[in-house]
Amino acid sequence: MEILLQQAKIDNEKLIKEINTNVTRSLSGMSEPCFFPPHKSHYASLLYATKLTDYDIKQFVKRTWKGRKEAAFKLHNDPQAMFYIFLMHYFLKKKIMNSYKSTMILFMVRYYSNLANKSFPHGCKPDVFKYALNILTKTHLFFREKSISNAIFFLSTEMVRIWTDAIRDWNLERVSIFIQDSRNRISQSVKSFAETYYRISDSGGGIGTTKTDITSDEDKEAAENGFVSTQQDVDPRESIVDTIVKKIILYRTFDQHSFDEAKTLSKVNPELAKKFCDKLTDLKYSNNIRMILKLFLKDLTNMHSICGKQYYERIKVLMTIKRTKSEIYFKKEIQILIDMIVKDNKTLKSYSTLTTQTQFSVILFMALYITLFLKKTYC
Repeated sequence: MEILLQQAKIDNEKLIKEINTNVTRSLSGMSEPCFFPPHKSHYASLLYATKLTDYDIKQFVKRTWKGRKEAAFKLHNDPQAMFYIFLMHYFLKKKIMNSYKSTMILFMVRYYSNLANKSFPHGCKPDVFKYALNILTKTHLFFREKSISNAIFFLSTEMVRIWTDAIRDWNLERVSIFIQDSRNRISQSVKSFAETYYRISDSGGGIGTTKTDITSDEDKEAAENGFVSTQQDVDPRESIVDTIVKKIILYRTFDQHSFDEAKTLSKVNPELAKKFCDKLTDLKYSNNIRMILKLFLKDLTNMHSICGKQYYERIKVLMTIKRTKSEIYFKKEIQILIDMIVKDNKTLKSYSTLTTQTQFSVILFMALYITLFLKKTYC
């Protein structure tokens, strides 16, 4: 590892830009059926940003596993995979956490792409692909996370949660298991999806079967209210939630207009509010944000109602609830998110010393900022 670090002449700005561009293109491309992100060009562009060569990486791989059982394992001797792990180690040592997480996404995307290409060696039919996604079991990762890109994002989050210490410390025993674990998780999902795809393809299904006509009065009314598309039975609430989570977490978007309005309405300290917004983009909070947005939209009879005055009335109701039989509710999830951010960030430890009223202003601000972000995006 030290030899490769000495050989590298890393242009941080260029490297980070290349990684973010590759991640964005890969995940956005996967919204289309049968898109398996290319990765050879990614490898070449990232090598260029580090001034390393493919030969340098191959020698690094040999040194890493020399004298170990992994020296004979094809999976562990993949230069591109090991290069990505090297970059993750580098970013962790430099404490550039967002780029470490983005590299993890790229690492998982590459495994998906390799396995998908192997699963569909004779081509892929988009209509069958889409239909297969729609009929997967509810427990399948691709179905549960609503899309393949979301599934990759979820798995990357899990890998970050479990394997960060091993990669940072360059614990080869653990790094070896990480390589197997990450590929196995992707492999299980791709394999079962491919089985569904070929079952449909062999039976001649898929063509013209992904759309559902809305014929009942109830369905037509739901469509008019913005909840069901007249082309397919899909709840736009899921789509808009996914969009907002990606904007905040993946693209690290900061919405100045939402911030200004939330700051004014909550009367929070601007500097403190900005600190919380900066921390909000961490990958580990994606599920919290998703839950908060789902609870905000839950039970709405008209999606468009969040665009008017009813938005403020809804926030007021959700934030004044003191007692409820439900164990999961909007105000509580905001509090959980705040507590997690405070626990994870030393610069925010002073939050616990604030008065109850001041703490509530922070909680209200966070509720407003996240939901205003959704409101301004949707409306």
